[in-house]
Amino acid sequence: GNDIEGDLYLESDQHVKAWASQINNATNDPSLLLSKQSGSTKLLIPSSANIGKFTSSLVLMNIGVSTAQVTMKSYGTSGQVLGQTREPLSIPPNGILSFDNVLDTLGVKDNYGPIEITSINDVPLIVSSRVSNANGAGGFFEGLDYVNASTLQYIPYVLDTSATRTNLGINNVTESAATVKIRLFDQHGSLVASKQVSVAPRGLTQINNIVRFMINATDVTNREGYLQLDSDQQIFGWASQIDNTSNDPGFAVSKGTGSTHLLV
Repeated sequence: GNDIEGDLYLESDQHVKAWASQINNATNDPSLLLSKQSGSTKLLIPSSANIGKFTSSLVLMNIGVSTAQVTMKSYGTSGQVLGQTREPLSIPPNGILSFDNVLDTLGVKDNYGPIEITSINDVPLIVSSRVSNANGAGGFFEGLDYVNASTLQYIPYVLDTSATRTNLGINNVTESAATVKIRLFDQHGSLVASKQVSVAPRGLTQINNIVRFMINATDVTNREGYLQLDSDQQIFGWASQIDNTSNDPGFAVSKGTGSTHLLV
């Protein structure tokens, strides 16, 4: 009968991978979060919102052995600073710090964009943010380590049907404007379309219904495929798969590299 929040440590005598499903008790909407075996000192939440339809929570977890001193900075889509912490936040070892509406805490209203989280005393952190719609449905953005940004990223699946659409976001993590060539391939690996967009320094470019945008369609295309993002600056990409009826978003972050042995 009590409200409890916290973090989990899993110690095993064999190699394991874990995941959590945060479930909205009213709608049974699940949001999945994968475990981490290490933290980082500089992380990016690709997008957070405090607008009419969507809000973003944030959890900071200290996995170090000393107190972490943490700063946060919120950017707009054009790379402008929207809000930031005035003083460093303190998180004890094994502790967490959570915000129900992180942009509201930073003084940002009616806006959206990425958040940069920095451990200024180099204590490793794990960060996650959940974007929720007005009904409480949503999905997680995991904090991305800046070292994993690259000039070539892949979004493995995008689609456009009467039931579901895919929006695309591209984050530029550098101080220079990025020119990004977006290539849409079909499920057979054939190039369907190619377009070029710009992303401001420290900014975010979001494209609604990326499949229709790529092929200049105005109605449902019933197409699916994947995207290649080829940039002259270091970037991250992400896709939001959105239910057209409920506007429930599910998020997938791009990958810069692949693997030969994978587990779902």
